[in-house]
Amino acid sequence: MTIRNKVILTIVVTVITSLVIGGVGIYNLKRVQSSLEESLSIRAEVIDLIRTADIDLYQMLLAERSLYSYEPGSEQFSKQLEDYEKQKESAKKKLNKYKSIGTIFDNEEKLIQDYEATVAAYDLVSKKVIDGLSSKDSTVRERANLLSYQEGSEKFDQMEDALDHIGDLYYDDNQIMLDSTQKQYSFLRLVSILLTLAGLIASSLLGYLIIRSIHHPIRYLRGRVREIAEGNLAVDIRTFSQDELGQLTADFNIMVSRMKELISTVSQSIGHVNTSAHELTFIAEQTTATGEEMTSGINEIAVGASEQASLTEATSRETMALSDTIEKVNVRNKKMTSLSSEAEIVLRGGMDKVKKLQDHNLQTTEANQLVVQHIEGLAEQMLTISTIVQTINEVSEQTKLLALNASIEAARAGESGKGFAVVATEIRKLSTMTYESTERINTTIARLKSEVSQTLQVMNQTEVIISEQSLIVQESGTVFESIMDMLKEIISSIQEMDGDIGQMNVSREQVISSIIKISDVARDAASATEEISSASNDQSQAYSHLHSAAEQLKQSSQQVSEMISRFRIVQE
Repeated sequence: MTIRNKVILTIVVTVITSLVIGGVGIYNLKRVQSSLEESLSIRAEVIDLIRTADIDLYQMLLAERSLYSYEPGSEQFSKQLEDYEKQKESAKKKLNKYKSIGTIFDNEEKLIQDYEATVAAYDLVSKKVIDGLSSKDSTVRERANLLSYQEGSEKFDQMEDALDHIGDLYYDDNQIMLDSTQKQYSFLRLVSILLTLAGLIASSLLGYLIIRSIHHPIRYLRGRVREIAEGNLAVDIRTFSQDELGQLTADFNIMVSRMKELISTVSQSIGHVNTSAHELTFIAEQTTATGEEMTSGINEIAVGASEQASLTEATSRETMALSDTIEKVNVRNKKMTSLSSEAEIVLRGGMDKVKKLQDHNLQTTEANQLVVQHIEGLAEQMLTISTIVQTINEVSEQTKLLALNASIEAARAGESGKGFAVVATEIRKLSTMTYESTERINTTIARLKSEVSQTLQVMNQTEVIISEQSLIVQESGTVFESIMDMLKEIISSIQEMDGDIGQMNVSREQVISSIIKISDVARDAASATEEISSASNDQSQAYSHLHSAAEQLKQSSQQVSEMISRFRIVQE
């Protein structure tokens, strides 16, 4: 897997983790909110219908008993009777509307039937009371009024109790609904925490493994390159992966191998050159001494002609051997030049790999910044959730205020407002519990914000590590440039040595020419003494040039040997 693919994998995992955590949190919050709003809406409507129906029934009872205070047939009596019928019809409509909403609980239908039965029983007694109160006979009216306060009150209390049972059913269910909401919230909080921890662990572990897989090979390669820069070419660099770093390491091993071959060849060639230089110096000195003897003993040339011929023949053999050696040195020097060119090409390829690695590090930095932007977007979504929760808090506060106002109004109403006061108290409790739930949601959001902040800190640390890696790569490029400079110096020295070898070839030709002349002089020594003397002078000058060339070759070989000695190609 390449470095770029590793970085892309880290970004994908981090973004997916963030989206999953945020999506699950928002979905669960919406679900809890929707369920709570729906339940509150239905229950509030039912409780309001029951409360107002109870008030209508109580008003109906008051209207019924107020008939006794008016004369039958009078306008006030008719108006009070009309008010009685109106309150009765209103209570009936509200009951029908409540039934149309539909039952929620298992025993709710039975409670409705019980209530309808008590209503029917009360209607029978109420009808007798109304008929009695409509009579103009005072005795009948007294009995009807007494019936209203005795049996009528009993039936009315039974009817009210049946209606209160229905209301209590909804009041009790409010507590059950609250417990269910709290359980859902606890489960939501646990799921959010687990998902957040899992996302953080997965992202951190994956980021650590990828950073380690990049940083460890770079640090190892940096140490090996530093050893090579110090002259240790016996280093074997291991390949940890098949990405760009692995390719760079493989190319670097090829470069080091070819440099070792080059330096080994140069070292062998220098050894041969040193040997040949010593031999050439020895021959030059020996030949110079021989020439001096020839010059001083020109009068004895005839006596020493045979000895001089023998020495000349030996010198010719040595010179030919030296010629072969110089030719070998020339061939090896050409091979050194070729290897140096190849090493320069490989080194340039290594520098290109380092530049590519620098470009990939830049892409890694940009990708890390993109991850930070996505995490900041997640933080903004959490702020949106906080705003929604704040709105719920405000609604809860307003509900609590309305419940307080309702309690005050119920207190003003006295006995007739007791049922309404109970409803107001329950609503206030429900709004208080809603407020507490939203406070816990705010606490969870605060934790999520803290964990997102920690994730941002981890990404910032990742950015620092990537910057350090870029610095290491830059230092590796500097080491490559140092190696390139050293290689250029070696190539320059080889070129200088090539010039010295060329001059040595010229001297070699001169020596061979001089040896031929010496041989001619030895053969014609008896008949041409003056020619021998002249040839001896020419030979002395040629050997002097040869000695100078040999000394220059020796100095050049020593310089190259000193430079090569800085490299170690065998592991100690």
